[in-house]
Amino acid sequence: MVSGTFDRVDDLLRGIRANGARVCRVDPGPPGSWGGAAPLTVYAVLDGTARLTPDGEAPITLKAGEVAVVRHPHTMAHEAPAVLFAGAYRISADVGRRLLDSLPRHLVVPAAPPALLAGEDLDDALVRDRLLDLLLVRALRTWDQPARDAARDDPVVGPVLEAVHAEPSRPWTSASLAAEASVSRATLYRRFKAVVGEAPLSYLAGRRMALAAELLRDPGATVDSVARKVGYTNAFAFSTAFRRAHGRPPSAWRAEAGLRAT
Repeated sequence: MVSGTFDRVDDLLRGIRANGARVCRVDPGPPGSWGGAAPLTVYAVLDGTARLTPDGEAPITLKAGEVAVVRHPHTMAHEAPAVLFAGAYRISADVGRRLLDSLPRHLVVPAAPPALLAGEDLDDALVRDRLLDLLLVRALRTWDQPARDAARDDPVVGPVLEAVHAEPSRPWTSASLAAEASVSRATLYRRFKAVVGEAPLSYLAGRRMALAAELLRDPGATVDSVARKVGYTNAFAFSTAFRRAHGRPPSAWRAEAGLRAT
């Protein structure tokens, strides 16, 4: 068993930061419903029940203490005594295309104790954004736990994930990754894709970009230093890969975080 450094969803969540996300709290009142079509929407049922209806699918009843994460058009209805916290990420760049692509159309998990939102000032935009991020992280970690455990315990995949997470800057190749698991490249490719859902080198690239997004938020970091830490020998190649993964260059990512682009 590996030592627990692999967290697929955690890697994809490293770069997310709600920024002016649409967030609202629905307190007890008349029954109501509304539609949603944002790239990613999060609902937490704090009390009562609600009904989520993804387009073209049967309704799903949500109970108090459950969170729904939805990435396709849908409608949401609530009963008179229900209390909901709902938030939508405005654009796909807020959460990353790799994260969106890894999710099902919708998922429901027990991840929202009512105390989480009790007493919070939802008039504060920063509070709303961070609460939304927290709910998303909790929900997706709960959903991903079985896959995470299976990958950690797999005799082929586990050692490779351990190595990649321990040394993301190392110049890994298919051959060197296969050597970590003492299998052929073909065996590693087949097993890794079956367990993780993508090829080893594709996973490595995503891991590096997720880590880079987090490192770039450090005020003392530079694009050059981050590039080296995630395995790129020059800032130009790194910037190209980062733009492809996150939809904007590292300098723009840092600017959005209020940091000087260096």
